[in-house]
Amino acid sequence: MGGNAAEAHPCGFKWVTEAKATRGAKLIVVDPRYTRTASVSDYYAPIRQGTDIAFLNGVMKYCIDNDKVQWDYMKAFTNASYIVKDGFGYQEGLFTGYDAEKRDYDRSTWDYVLGDDGFVVTDPTLQHSRCVWNLLKAHLAPLYAGNGGTDLRHAEGQVPQGGRDDLGMLVSDKDDDVDVCARLDPAFQRFAKHPRHGHAAAHPRQYRRARRRHERASRPLQHPGTD
Repeated sequence: MGGNAAEAHPCGFKWVTEAKATRGAKLIVVDPRYTRTASVSDYYAPIRQGTDIAFLNGVMKYCIDNDKVQWDYMKAFTNASYIVKDGFGYQEGLFTGYDAEKRDYDRSTWDYVLGDDGFVVTDPTLQHSRCVWNLLKAHLAPLYAGNGGTDLRHAEGQVPQGGRDDLGMLVSDKDDDVDVCARLDPAFQRFAKHPRHGHAAAHPRQYRRARRRHERASRPLQHPGTD
């Protein structure tokens, strides 16, 4: 998702192609760009720029609605059972603590409940209404209402190549192995404004050029008069 391993990490990507050839592995690529990695994929989902969070919300909603959850792993190695303070919430697109004038959040309530021993209070049964798992379910409940989040068009606004409409192909059964490789900026929405002109960047290459100019301007001169 958002990575082009075939060109950026060819030494590692050879094991992907070998797994496809010898073990029947399936390669799924989620990326707004049609890359060399996507060209050899079994399933390519060309999401629009900036929709990666909506796409992943759809995947999570599908996992919840269809019991595609590794319960033992989630309880042991994630914060799903952690209890969150009462002050934290989400309503009408905003989390609690938003300051309209500063256009920023007061995150003092964005914390877990601590016990007398100083450790986070947990509910391994995931029944507490304020545990992370139930807050996540409540957060995703209004999304993609009517079809349980199984239609990719609700998540990305576009039917992927091949015409598949369900998210089931992107989610394995509990006994299957799945490796997920995701870049930090899957859909290039992390840089919402162009660093020089202050408006939305038309292309990530435009951002890279501006970044290089900024780096050259900010570094000290190595050879004054000639650099």
